[in-house]
Amino acid sequence: MAGDSCGENVSHHFVMKLKEDPGRAVRIRGVAMIHPYFCGKEPNGDEFRKAMVDNWWLFVCPSEKGCDGPLINPFVDEENGSGLAELGCERVIVVVAGNDILKDRGRLYYEKLVGSGRRGGKKKKSIWRRNGKITCSILSNPIVRRRRVFLSVWLPSLTIIRDG
Repeated sequence: MAGDSCGENVSHHFVMKLKEDPGRAVRIRGVAMIHPYFCGKEPNGDEFRKAMVDNWWLFVCPSEKGCDGPLINPFVDEENGSGLAELGCERVIVVVAGNDILKDRGRLYYEKLVGSGRRGGKKKKSIWRRNGKITCSILSNPIVRRRRVFLSVWLPSLTIIRDG
């Protein structure tokens, strides 16, 4: 499974839900989290960038929880991201663009994923930095050279498997 920007947010919540249903008929072997779109009230990185993103979120999805709502802040209900240890998939890649406004949140997600105690020989995680690229074109633009590298390495493991 792969998602970019807010699509990555959907992917995150999807695999978090999968951990609640161990006998499920659908399994996700891996997830690619490309340019994660996460926020939070606690500062992380450039304050100007944080203010821009916070304003976008509050405009699109106003709520009493603001940027600490569970839809936009994956750590609000978890202490130190400990829930990431049991994501409902084996492999995870986090792609962070060097100029992305939300790059610091993407790095924080990766750091909490690594620090979560995610265990098991098959459970792998990695971060892939893209220098300067801020577009979400890695999946859809056939001209992006690094797309071929990304897809050749990760696509074989990012498949949905149906039991029965």
